[in-house]
Amino acid sequence: MTNKRIILNEQDYKSLTLLINKLKTTHRLNTPYMRELGEEMERAKIGKVNDPNMKNVTLKSRVTYQDLENGGAHVATIVFPAFADSAKDLYSILSPLGTALIGEAVGNITTCYAPSGEIKLKILEIEHPQPGGE
Repeated sequence: MTNKRIILNEQDYKSLTLLINKLKTTHRLNTPYMRELGEEMERAKIGKVNDPNMKNVTLKSRVTYQDLENGGAHVATIVFPAFADSAKDLYSILSPLGTALIGEAVGNITTCYAPSGEIKLKILEIEHPQPGGE
């Protein structure tokens, strides 16, 4: 069992809830990772994402993770879909990687439901946005 918990600021919570509800009405929550995100949003908390004591991946967090299949370390920043750009390591919260990382804590092992199959990832480091960087 992990201590996964999605914590969003109020604006991000509202925006993501609207997006998830829209996906529900268009039946786009059929993939395992999207169903998981929908379930996690039901347990999401509104809080201060720039809290220095924050231990979980939030929107705009920069995450270093390890692919447990090949041992490689990678970096990703979790963003809303409109800001996604894999060339800049910016990944949508609606992507398989984004839904796998959001809410996780350092040391957790999570599953990324990629199109090529399930990939186990270990969270190595989390950097949160600086206050005022929202």
